[in-house]
This record gives sequence, C-alpha cells and structure tokens, in this order.
Amino acid sequence: KRQDFDYIQKEGLKLLSQGAEDSRVERLLAYSYEQQSRCKDAIYYATQAIARQPSDAQAFAIRASCYYQNKDILRASEDIERALALNPKYNYAQQLKELIDNYDKKIGKKRAQMQKKHRLPSWFFTYLIVAAKSSSHIVKYELSLRTILSRICDSFSLSIGSG
Repeated sequence: KRQDFDYIQKEGLKLLSQGAEDSRVERLLAYSYEQQSRCKDAIYYATQAIARQPSDAQAFAIRASCYYQNKDILRASEDIERALALNPKYNYAQQLKELIDNYDKKIGKKRAQMQKKHRLPSWFFTYLIVAAKSSSHIVKYELSLRTILSRICDSFSLSIGSG
C-alpha cells in the first residue's frame, strides 16, 4: 500500500510539474499524504484542490482529517461542516464529524474537570477582600503617621526616610 501511495505521489507531482491544472490531481495527492499521516503535505494539496474547486467536499474532508490528527479541532470542525454542507450524504465526512464531535465533548469534560480541580476555594475571594480592606486602613494609617512625622521633622528641619 505504501508503494501505491508513493507511486500516486510521484505521478501526481509529475503531472503538476507539467502544468496540469486539475483539482482531482491535488485531491489525490492530499489523500495519499493523509493516508501516510503526512498532514502538512496533505493540508497543502487539499487547500490547493479547494482553491481550484471550492465545492470539493472530499478535499474539505481530507483537510479536516488532518486538522483532527493535529488536534486543531476548530479548523477540523469548520472543514467537516463545509464538506457536509456540500454533500450531506458523504459517509466519510459523517464519520469524521462524529469523531470530531466526540473528541470535542471529551476535551470539554476534561477541561471542566481540570477547572474544578484547580479552582480556588470559595473563601479565598473573601480573604482577598478582607485583606485589601485591612491593608488600605494600614496604608492610610502609615500615610497619616508619615504626614505627622514629616510635619514634626519640618518644624525641626529634619528629614525622614521613605521606609
């Protein structure tokens, strides 16, 4: 099978170098690279196929698959939605959408668990408010004390430090 993909890639690249302007060649290249998990190349050729033929549901699905493999769920979702909008009965796109949706739900649950696990205790915010109020009184007291000391020192022509 690897030899088949290598052959497809060799012949496809040869056709493109000879000036072939057919989105099917680029889609086939994208598919062969996607099957070999060479997602960067697959995304490139799928994007080229989409640029030539914006209604190519297969190219959108191939690119979505690669985005999914790269854990770029937002882009994968966008592309798979586009593929299904172009061809609602496209089985591969439907299966891929289910995978993407399940992954997104699983990550959402994990994110919620992590947030719950690392959430600050409810009393912490009350503590911050009390501490802020207390420190503002201390600051006011220190400022008042500094003002009084400054006046005393001024009357005797002395200076006080800032600490």
